[in-house]
Amino acid sequence: MTLEQRALLHLVAAGLGLRTPNLRPAGDVDLSSVDWDTVIYLARLHGVLGLLGAGMEAPDAVARRRRATQVPRAVIERVTELRDAEVQRSVYLSCELLRVLQLLQDGGVEVLAFKGPLLAHRVYGGIGRRSFWDLDLLIPKEAFARARAILERDGYQPEELWSARRERRELRRNCEYNLDHPDRGVHLELHWRFVPSYLGFARSSREMAGFWARSETVLFMGHRVPVLRLSDELSALAVHNAVKHAWERLRMVADIAAFAVLLTSQQTGGSAPGGNAAACSQSCAEIMARAEALGARRAPAVGLLLAERLLGAPVPEALRAWARADRRAEPLAERFAEDLFSFNGVEVVDNLRRARSVLALRERRRDRARHFLRLVRIAVLPSDRERELLPLPKPLRWVQVAVRPFRLARKYLLRYLARLRGRTGRA
Repeated sequence: MTLEQRALLHLVAAGLGLRTPNLRPAGDVDLSSVDWDTVIYLARLHGVLGLLGAGMEAPDAVARRRRATQVPRAVIERVTELRDAEVQRSVYLSCELLRVLQLLQDGGVEVLAFKGPLLAHRVYGGIGRRSFWDLDLLIPKEAFARARAILERDGYQPEELWSARRERRELRRNCEYNLDHPDRGVHLELHWRFVPSYLGFARSSREMAGFWARSETVLFMGHRVPVLRLSDELSALAVHNAVKHAWERLRMVADIAAFAVLLTSQQTGGSAPGGNAAACSQSCAEIMARAEALGARRAPAVGLLLAERLLGAPVPEALRAWARADRRAEPLAERFAEDLFSFNGVEVVDNLRRARSVLALRERRRDRARHFLRLVRIAVLPSDRERELLPLPKPLRWVQVAVRPFRLARKYLLRYLARLRGRTGRA
């Protein structure tokens, strides 16, 4: 890692309240020669600006004095200015979330708040400590048409229009529908699953019904807001971050680290002897049981090991042993840790590499088989875009099927050659 990447890990860990240097791979970082423009750029790119600012203001007096002599005052003021602007946006999005929730509930739609402001509030302890740029809502699949109609009447516009046929297919296979409000400047995602059904996590109506049955409400900005149970949110978030995004941003790792901090606080806080340790043990048992039941053990296991490796997250011993019992979890955590800072925000997704990661993250054979069959379908069957570009009558559609493998081979060959030229140029 570069000095700037190590400095970012150091300060983000401090922002989470993790001040034990021997747990962090960054260790004690000399901040006197850091390129702070690069650190701030990385913090914004990876969605950890709030934690960066909190790390610079960590309550440990000795650490604060040490950082104060090494972090220029102008840098602290710049981070504070950027963080204040981000917090203003977060407050605005939080108010919009409450408004939309009420709108949908008044229209008879059951809805849960997922990720975003509620995750920041419940797990991080405040919306200023976690970056979020959009709103995520979970609805029953059967309520999709009603929810979409309510939001469109309110001024939200679909990112992409679906035909009736495609809507049926997307509801069966996919997990979300994206809308934007041009006047309010808000992007909103309607979820009926956490990830597409081919990824194998909570794909059936029965499994999703369990999340709804275990849901709860929390007080947020003076309103009672329906949310997932925390153990369910951890499993869903870990699977979403792992199989859909391959842990590409540091914020995704910080989410799991924040959960670990929350679990540890159950164990060490309070005044009842043994009571908090029992609460932590119960929470850990619930997390493990939920993940095992859904066939999604490996994703949270990798997330916990990754959070411990990069940020020194205090993973409870029961969860650490559970994670390491999967022999593939630790090598995967190492691979994702090595790849973390390769994300640049605009790079084209390497679908082949992502497919290998997804296959490695699924522990059940049927889930790997399902994903492999989908990859075969992608390689053979023409996409909707190709059908639009080359419309053919039904008797001639075999031409699209015959041409697609060659087009994909050309696409990935050109991408590989471009990457190879880029590496040669850098050398």
